[in-house]
Amino acid sequence: MRSVLFGLTTAVLFAAAPAMANPQGPYGGFNLGYAMSDADTNVDITDQDYFVSTSITDIEANFPGNLDDDNFTFGFFGGWMWDLNNGASFGFEGDLNWLNVDESATTMREYPCCAPFEYTISEGLERNWLATIRARLGVDVSPQLFVYATGGFAFGDADYRISFEDNDNPIPLTSASNSDTLTGWTAGVGGEFTMANGVSLRAEYLYVDLGDVTVSRDLSNIAADDTFHANADITDSIFRVAVVFDF
Repeated sequence: MRSVLFGLTTAVLFAAAPAMANPQGPYGGFNLGYAMSDADTNVDITDQDYFVSTSITDIEANFPGNLDDDNFTFGFFGGWMWDLNNGASFGFEGDLNWLNVDESATTMREYPCCAPFEYTISEGLERNWLATIRARLGVDVSPQLFVYATGGFAFGDADYRISFEDNDNPIPLTSASNSDTLTGWTAGVGGEFTMANGVSLRAEYLYVDLGDVTVSRDLSNIAADDTFHANADITDSIFRVAVVFDF
């Protein structure tokens, strides 16, 4: 009996689905996805004072250089679409998503000039949220499937930190951090399958480039002028699914 009722309900739902898939008017929903977050990092040392040239070259060449963290993401979104006729629609969408990026890396090496003395340099990155404001343009490819391209602005937080110490002079632990809200761009593609009663299922890919965050720190704690300038260039590749409700 349950299977019969389920079959009848399913048939009614699909029979009630709209004739065309292109979305129109206001909508909202929530998403769940997987974010492959990447930060390409580098460091430059200026105002040479404490370090000899070979030490600077070695530190810059062996800086960890990359902070990758794959993590789950979830959030909500809303937007408005306009019918352009012939199955095409155009509109705007905004979303807010939570991330859980927390990655760090450390390099420990002997100074090429001065073994057995060693230095240790570390870096870390934390991120908690990502938001976008995007345009969407798409067309129907079947009575229930709408495909689209999307692009616009991206915003997100970044807390980047570095630290350095050695056992030569010695340099005590020297650290610095920069917490900032970054602005960049995003682009992607997606598809929506229209169900009944104003509900759609969506699959979407977004590429996000937030630009970079920098940290600078000198060695004034040992009366030296050498200054570390570290930089992290942040990008994301996000695959996600969503449930969309037409209002």
